[in-house]
Amino acid sequence: MQKIKIKLKLLSDMYSHGDNMEKAEFRITELKALMRNTFREIYSFKNLKDMIEKEGALFGNTKHKSPVSFRLKSIVPKEKQDSSYLRTNTEVTLYMMIDDFNSDSYEFYLYLLIQSSILGGLGKDCKKGKGRFKIEKVEIEGKSKYENLLNMEHIDFLKNYNDLQYNIKSETIRLRKIKKSTDTIVTYEPLVEDLKFPYLKEISFAKDFPKKIYNNDF
Repeated sequence: MQKIKIKLKLLSDMYSHGDNMEKAEFRITELKALMRNTFREIYSFKNLKDMIEKEGALFGNTKHKSPVSFRLKSIVPKEKQDSSYLRTNTEVTLYMMIDDFNSDSYEFYLYLLIQSSILGGLGKDCKKGKGRFKIEKVEIEGKSKYENLLNMEHIDFLKNYNDLQYNIKSETIRLRKIKKSTDTIVTYEPLVEDLKFPYLKEISFAKDFPKKIYNNDF
């Protein structure tokens, strides 16, 4: 098992806690839940059974453990802050570990993490813009990787990496195809069958929204 070092930076205040509501935490469980939700929202499934099998292969289920895990290394605030929340610009370093380590596997989970950072956030009020984050740096065996990828614009990343495909445990994982797109809108093909859970049909970016995924703060 090889570790991939990932440095994140908070773009907005994060309100995430464990049992102690007065002490903020960066919770790995919330990060993996966000990745699961993003997977359900923009990936392709034939039916509900297909979705459950693919999600289980990627994130584990009652029959087998998840092939991917994360471990928190450090949290570095940019300034002295209230311990009840993590302030904007706080830096979080973590490790991503994958059992079957190869370029296809770690790139798939890295791309999913980037998609998750574009579409969602962590902690309380994440749907109101709290807990947003960006990936600042990826290191493999001590070497910085994917600088060009981390500098792409949101919409360009979603359009240019729409043909991703990953095979795991006899399951083929694919994104839903983009039906149409403009400079500010991405529209996805509908699912073949209504799976009775929320999924994205269209993503719209405000024209005055900072375009860089990872080099501009909100």
